[in-house]
Amino acid sequence: PLLELPTDRPRPPQQRFVGERLVVTLEATLAEQLRIFSRQQQSTLHMTLLTGFAALLSRYSGMDDLVIGIPVAGRTDTQVEDVIGFFVNTLALRIQLHDEPNFRQLLAEVKQVTLDAYAHQDAPFEQVFEALGLAPQLSHTPIFQVMFDLSQADSTSLELAGLAVQPMAFDLPTAKFDLNLVFHETADATALTAVWEYNCDIFERATIVQMAHHLEALLQAAVDAPVQPVAQLPILTEQEYAHLIYGWNSPADFTTSQPPMQQLFEAHAARIPDAVAAYCGDHSITYAALNERANRWAHQLIALGVSDDVVVTPFWTRDLDFLTAILAIFKAGGAYLPLYPGTPSNRISQIMAQSRSPLMLTNHAYQPLVESALDTLLPDQRPTICLIEDLDAADAPHTNPPRRNTLDSLAYVIFTSGSTGIPKGVMVEQRAMLNHIASMRHDLALTDCDLIAQTANQSYVVSVWQFLAALTVGAALRIVPEETLLDPAALVTTFDAHSITVVELVPSQLRLMVEELEWRQARGQALLPSLRRMASTGEALPPALVRRWFNLCPQIPLLNAYGSSECADDSAHDQIVQPPAEQVAVLPIGQPLPNMQTYVLDRYGQPSPIGVAGELYVGGVGVGRGYLHDPERTAQVFLTNHFHPEGTARLYKSGDRVRRVRDGNIEYLGRLDFQVKVRGIRVELGEIEAILGKHPAVTQVVVMAVSDRAGHQQLNAYVVPTAEAAITATALRHFVGEHLPDYMVPSVIMLLDHFPLNTSGKVARRLLPEPTQLVEIDSAPYVGPRNEIEETLVDILSTVLGIEAQTLGVHHNFFDLGGHSMQAIQIVWQLRDRLGVELPLRSIFEQTTVEQLANLVIDAQLARIDAEMLDALLTQVEQITATETQAAVGMVTK
Repeated sequence: PLLELPTDRPRPPQQRFVGERLVVTLEATLAEQLRIFSRQQQSTLHMTLLTGFAALLSRYSGMDDLVIGIPVAGRTDTQVEDVIGFFVNTLALRIQLHDEPNFRQLLAEVKQVTLDAYAHQDAPFEQVFEALGLAPQLSHTPIFQVMFDLSQADSTSLELAGLAVQPMAFDLPTAKFDLNLVFHETADATALTAVWEYNCDIFERATIVQMAHHLEALLQAAVDAPVQPVAQLPILTEQEYAHLIYGWNSPADFTTSQPPMQQLFEAHAARIPDAVAAYCGDHSITYAALNERANRWAHQLIALGVSDDVVVTPFWTRDLDFLTAILAIFKAGGAYLPLYPGTPSNRISQIMAQSRSPLMLTNHAYQPLVESALDTLLPDQRPTICLIEDLDAADAPHTNPPRRNTLDSLAYVIFTSGSTGIPKGVMVEQRAMLNHIASMRHDLALTDCDLIAQTANQSYVVSVWQFLAALTVGAALRIVPEETLLDPAALVTTFDAHSITVVELVPSQLRLMVEELEWRQARGQALLPSLRRMASTGEALPPALVRRWFNLCPQIPLLNAYGSSECADDSAHDQIVQPPAEQVAVLPIGQPLPNMQTYVLDRYGQPSPIGVAGELYVGGVGVGRGYLHDPERTAQVFLTNHFHPEGTARLYKSGDRVRRVRDGNIEYLGRLDFQVKVRGIRVELGEIEAILGKHPAVTQVVVMAVSDRAGHQQLNAYVVPTAEAAITATALRHFVGEHLPDYMVPSVIMLLDHFPLNTSGKVARRLLPEPTQLVEIDSAPYVGPRNEIEETLVDILSTVLGIEAQTLGVHHNFFDLGGHSMQAIQIVWQLRDRLGVELPLRSIFEQTTVEQLANLVIDAQLARIDAEMLDALLTQVEQITATETQAAVGMVTK
């Protein structure tokens, strides 16, 4: 396998073999200790140094199965002892560090592996390569990418008749491998020098200097404590340790003395009562009106028993009423638990049972859905249902209630996906929420002149600041309806028509918006004239997408936000003001917000060196209180922050694999578990597997996240059904949809006879078939396209879905085939480009087959033709002269 050492630059597609050397002399005392230790372990110095090198490579790469090359003289045959020539061969040593060995155990392993390799050293390396059947690689050397050696000088000079021979040092700027470490020991064993030859295309010199220092520290620790696991041997200096823990975590407290959210809003309501606070569609509400309405609701909520830390659940679509409810709950002293109306009924009842929320707010329109969802709950689990129409009708005071909460009070509960099939309710306090809002206010330079787009679904943590930040600076927000968010053309039009100044989108949404802007740019249209700040959150932000953004809007900075529900949304920000260079492969997520701390730790909770991957832990005031009524899962990820001076602060174990680079920024590298982001929303693959596993026809299931052709994350499920089951993929997809939100329903469900297994008996996920190989179309009998428009539509839909065109019939349902909203947007664009018709996005959701879409296309084309004919006729009429008109009238009157 490729040794995945942390590099400073992406590996180029083809090696250039450009290298440099670093020479480091070990401390004489350490060198002597290593010799003594080697003799005590009945080993050689070569084996001891190789063991230390392997341990360091494992620490840096996170891998416990390494292959390191070593050279051998190749003079085992006595017949070549007196022959001048080059007989050197290369041996590949496979060194495994399973079961966390200590240094003494690892040395024994290395000794045995080395001796076994020596026994077969006459086998030419070329034959070994051929026997393994490996394909040549242009980007790296096959089998191994690092070499190691120890050379011992016999003498420093040689006297020959008429000649003086002595070694001459030279430094060639080449590197055959990623890394080649050669130790040189003098003949009198007084000095031990390490020469590090490294590939300049992927490593900076500072990285190799750091590795050299860490190897020396590791070797010293090993001889001092050979029974300590090599993964725990200290390699950092005290200065490095302090810098990694405290150097980039300097707080700047600006929230501890401020009041809770509702009082910040009330101050602006008193200062600018007639200013508009929020817009939704054609409706708006002023600060004064919003405050008075929220007050009336709050007094009634107080009468219903809402107080500090009481959780209230508002349930209806995002609108001005929803914003009123949030403020009213805060004024009553409570916390809100937002639920999305599109949530499946089973999940609503599950969340309500787990949250034990005593009060649910809804309106007449959603009351039947609420009643149906709560039918499955026991009487003592059912919350009181309160209609907001009744709150509006009641005669209640419109004055501000006395403050009933503190900065330590619960502000909201956001339920996220859970790997066991049970969602988790993250508890966030007022202080944490306000710290994040203040950070957004600062990093987006918000003022009372701004109009902020509220785009996020209310059940996602991103929605919190979008609803509330404007109200802390005297600005306004506009609630963007869901149907607009799903249509990039409508979204851009909305931003322009309403002069939106600040927007935050997940990268998958931003990509679609960029594509719409590129389409408009090609036609000479103005691009977002009012927008001044864009933010991206929820997913890793691709550098290529950022370059496209700045090509369109070079004057609009882009904020790359990293965070999680457990930490009140964002934990780190990076301000991007110019496009990244072409060679940049990963964008940093920046540095922690004020009052927040970020730590990159190894699996033992110790800081990882600069550049070395570890898990991200987050500390500070933004860390949530834990999971609601779930102490077991809370204890797993909400830990005590031992780095904090008081030792009582919380620390969140994120599960994200990251590394800190030399300038202090953090780069996101992926997940350490089976959690993924789909359309910016956290999804635990285990939760989907748990739901599918409940189906009586399913015996085994694996769910994976992959990128579709457009680069969007897509969920694929692999299922082994029972032998007697006659189940279909469509039926299974509908079953999942009854229990989970639409973004958690797999796009493709593939039925297999069995799963491929690895040598450990576990499912070999890499050997599962490609989704396109086994897409099952079972929603309707096959009927092929019958005209040119249907043929074009079949081509468009099959391309977007990634299936064979000849298997897609005109009666097959787009969503039964795994289609989702992002792919529906692509279809709308293809229709615009290939058939010249502009269909609203909702038409793809309402007319889901090729036949139905073809009828829409024909109607749109006819309407366009009628409009064009009418325009031409009107143009002709306008061009008729007065003389021609009089002549025509005369002909009619004759």
